[in-house]
Amino acid sequence: ATGQATPSPAGTFSNESVLNFVSSLQEHLEYKRQVCHVESFCERPAEYADFDDLVDAAGKPLLSAPVVEALRGQLGIQRLFRHQHSSLKAVMRDKKHLCLTTGTSSGKSLAFALPILEDFRRDPSTRALILFPTKALAQDQLGKLQKLFRAVCPGLGVCTFDGDTARADRADLLKNCHVFLTNPDMLHFTILSYHSRWRHILENLRYVVLDEAHVYRASFGTHIALLLRRFRRVLNHYNAKPRFLACSASIRNASAFFSQLLGFDETKKECAAVDDDTAGRGQRRFCIWNPPEIEAEDGNQEMPLAPRLDRNAQKRARFREKEGGGAAARLPPGVGFRTRSSSYDQAAWILAQ
Repeated sequence: ATGQATPSPAGTFSNESVLNFVSSLQEHLEYKRQVCHVESFCERPAEYADFDDLVDAAGKPLLSAPVVEALRGQLGIQRLFRHQHSSLKAVMRDKKHLCLTTGTSSGKSLAFALPILEDFRRDPSTRALILFPTKALAQDQLGKLQKLFRAVCPGLGVCTFDGDTARADRADLLKNCHVFLTNPDMLHFTILSYHSRWRHILENLRYVVLDEAHVYRASFGTHIALLLRRFRRVLNHYNAKPRFLACSASIRNASAFFSQLLGFDETKKECAAVDDDTAGRGQRRFCIWNPPEIEAEDGNQEMPLAPRLDRNAQKRARFREKEGGGAAARLPPGVGFRTRSSSYDQAAWILAQ
């Protein structure tokens, strides 16, 4: 590269503020045209609600005294955020399904864990299913949920149940665990396919949690929506009426999305959406970075569209010659070799054929 040296955050700008660092990038010869816009968001104080205000229609506390004492004494939670308070009232008092959409680190896990804990204290046969999009997310949340459940209710067992769970351990987990962290793949291939083995759990299922629910969109979301409808039919077979709780940090139209995902009728007002984030937040600055276009291998200018399409056509021809005639349908027309296209576009092309 020519011109000035690349700025180093760990070196030259280590003692400067983030704003000064961004300003330096904007003025830098190599980067000044790449930083398009900087947006600043002011600090936001948290809004709290007391545990004493969490009561049912008759004025009875929704959370028992041992649960509140454990939250305050062992976890240091003296108050709830107002959106947590609203979520608990919707689930525990109004008996509604819930879609909670607040920012990262805003206490969404506590909002779905407390109803599970309180129900288990009243009825030890209570079971809950927490679905994560991937096994990695379930493993990541296991330790946090175990810490919470053990602090408030030591007798409640929580485990992951996925493809990595040893078959020798599965029968013991089904017998002794109360909260299962799993994923849609296991719901499809294991729980629903062999639902008779899960009869005791499904009959006592009180809560189904869909964490990171924003992932369930487009073609994958359509598959999950159909899977959840099938799941609800199996639950009806066992006369189980669990409440569905969805959590996400990035859903705009939460109520409509949640109702369509689960197949609920919006006119019946079965679902509650809580999207007012009342957790505290420090000052933030977002920098929109527009990197330069990748230069062609044989020059400093971008390759025109026509030669690029010709090159992609040549690659597809070589690929078909290598793999045989059956490989032609793997890539829709106009899609370059080794490029990505959405599953929706591929499905539309296949249907058009």
